[in-house]
Amino acid sequence: MANADEIGWDQLDMGRFAVGSTLMFLGTRTLVYPFSLVKTRLQVQEKGLYNGTSDAFVKIAKAEGIRGFYKGFVTVAVGIVPAQGAYITGYELVKSLVEKSPFGNTALANFLGGAAASLASATVGVPLDVISSRLMLQSPSGELTQRHYKGGMNALTSIFANEGIRGLYRGYGASLITYAPTSAVWWLTYGLIRPLFYGITNKDPLFENIAAGFCGAFSGATAAFVTNPLDVAKTRLQTQRQPTELISNASVQQAAPASTKLPRNIFSMLRYIGANEGLLALWKRGLMARMVSMAINGSILILTYENVKKFSLKPNSLPIKHQS
Repeated sequence: MANADEIGWDQLDMGRFAVGSTLMFLGTRTLVYPFSLVKTRLQVQEKGLYNGTSDAFVKIAKAEGIRGFYKGFVTVAVGIVPAQGAYITGYELVKSLVEKSPFGNTALANFLGGAAASLASATVGVPLDVISSRLMLQSPSGELTQRHYKGGMNALTSIFANEGIRGLYRGYGASLITYAPTSAVWWLTYGLIRPLFYGITNKDPLFENIAAGFCGAFSGATAAFVTNPLDVAKTRLQTQRQPTELISNASVQQAAPASTKLPRNIFSMLRYIGANEGLLALWKRGLMARMVSMAINGSILILTYENVKKFSLKPNSLPIKHQS
């Protein structure tokens, strides 16, 4: 079996790690944000405004320019430090505890650490997710939503004034149900394939970085594919207000009957989409954009994360060697 060297949580200089990880997450999110925006629009549309990922990129670029791909980004950027700080802390602490327990092993530690990471970051991340998702849907022609916010702060105050704190945490349960398994599958996959690839690198830095990038990309794409139905339902819950706001054809603006009952949880939303759009819609809506986004995010994140941990290693500390 191959050995995989890892740097333990207690071996890190937290000051250097905080700075390095913040820059890492901000840079990564900047690169993948356009894919997240396209994914969100594809998931929310009920009719053919966009004919897939490439068509969405072309139409958004023509109608809204480069700025159109970064709607809601400032809100996300502001929340990077608390949300991702909670994510990494939750992952590393739980992972370390499981590994040190009598029944712990690397695969289980990665799985539980990934789930804990999402639970830890959800409290901070869900309001930011709600705000950024709604801003992502705004376009000059108003095809996907009738809401019009002037920016992140305006969206925050408007949602709080009209919907209360529950509006900011719309889809909170759905987010937990979505992000926990997504993160768990991501870290589990990474934990399983990492030793296989690192075992053949002969500790060559270049090949280790290539292996890290591939493992991160594969893990991200795998997690995206497995959990896409949950993400579609979560996004719909967070962005819905009235049935008319889910109408994606700009020429059809008639209001739905007042008696129409909107889904209120992830399970009813899954049933609603399945009944009205077909079960395949749960897998197809934004899948390619989400897989590409999570593959790029996973590759860059894990590549830089490994190096950030090396950069943050305390003097005279050596990586822990795990037998896989």
